[in-house]
Amino acid sequence: MSGEERTIQRRTGGRTAKVTDQALSAAARILLDEGYDALGHRKVAAEAGVADTTLYRRWPTKAKLVLAALEHMASHAIVVPDLGSFERDLHELARQTVAYLSQPAVGKMVSALVAALADEEGGQEARSAFWQGRFAGASLMIERAVVRGEVPPGVNHIEVIETMAAPIYLRLLITGGPLDEALVKRVVLDTLKIHGAAHQAKAKAR
Repeated sequence: MSGEERTIQRRTGGRTAKVTDQALSAAARILLDEGYDALGHRKVAAEAGVADTTLYRRWPTKAKLVLAALEHMASHAIVVPDLGSFERDLHELARQTVAYLSQPAVGKMVSALVAALADEEGGQEARSAFWQGRFAGASLMIERAVVRGEVPPGVNHIEVIETMAAPIYLRLLITGGPLDEALVKRVVLDTLKIHGAAHQAKAKAR
């Protein structure tokens, strides 16, 4: 990955937002360039030009700091699509997710983070906060599909995204299978079969 591709865009906002952006951008650069083991609060603080006490206050453990950095990177790498149809949106979201997780540094970070959070107090809470942030954006995509009649009203948004994302993360973290276009197509097809309005209408008609 080139230096340009690793550059994390800065967000506008007040002082707190600026400090957060500086810290998480610095953490992301260290993670991508040097890996999970190289990251620490003091190193991030020196890179970002902020006090390490600020980092410890916001993210008291290394795992929580890494989790926040991953969410920061994902928010730029994975943009919720609006391409006019549920199928096209699903395909683009799955494609972006696979491309993001296919980066060797990101894949290693996610694997290391899962192990770290499993043994850390408050790890479940940190994971939940991360996924809630990821699901919130994707919910907009599902809401548009409901309005178009492509997804039944009242569908559980989290279950839709779980259907799409679970096989991707299973390959990344468990089976080690390829994160490729074939997988993207499969998860899109499976999600449409389970949650799409057309499929559910056919099932009821039988």
